[in-house]
Amino acid sequence: MYEIELKAHVEDRIAVAHALDIFARYEGSLTKRDTYYRLPLACVPTDTEKSSSKRTDAKVHSENTAVQDHIGCRIRKTVFEKTGETKITFTYKRKELRKDESGIAIEVNDEKECLLSDSDAIESFIKDAGGGISHIKEKIIKEWYAETEAGAAHIELCTVPPLGDFLEIEILAKDDAHTEDAKRAILSIFKNCGIDESAIENRYYNDMLDEKARANTASGG
Repeated sequence: MYEIELKAHVEDRIAVAHALDIFARYEGSLTKRDTYYRLPLACVPTDTEKSSSKRTDAKVHSENTAVQDHIGCRIRKTVFEKTGETKITFTYKRKELRKDESGIAIEVNDEKECLLSDSDAIESFIKDAGGGISHIKEKIIKEWYAETEAGAAHIELCTVPPLGDFLEIEILAKDDAHTEDAKRAILSIFKNCGIDESAIENRYYNDMLDEKARANTASGG
């Protein structure tokens, strides 16, 4: 299964939430605190070398494709507002951005994930393997689900400090043949929420955070 995901900037959170309540099922509020790590690759194939290994494939589809000597992973701590429960997950993704003819970049993720009772062991392993923290991100979320012709849509109306508000929609696809169906369903939800396609954000959050940090440094902020 692949995650097909798009996100768009939101100007009016209240209006979008009201629109979602009309056709989607509200699930509650939560906060996701993500810590991203980079680990060095012990051996990086040259351009002339061909390999079918998953290790090489993971490198090619890394979030920051300009860097070819590492792989990334994430530890997420999700806190559910209603119960106060905290869930910890370890995630490894092969991420790819696919632009269509209209310039919309669809995020296609092959995600591997497992639950952790505690993150200390994984964090220690990453450090001892020569890895380190690359990014820290927080999302403050209101969550909905909606049924579409392409399957169930997971919808997050979220604030990502200091980037602002976003509507993030994800649909699982069995294979590449279902990618276009998922994209159409997501665009339909954006439209129902009054969000124009021009508001769609093609960059990864971490790239946006990097750009924000560089801008603040340049301005002396």
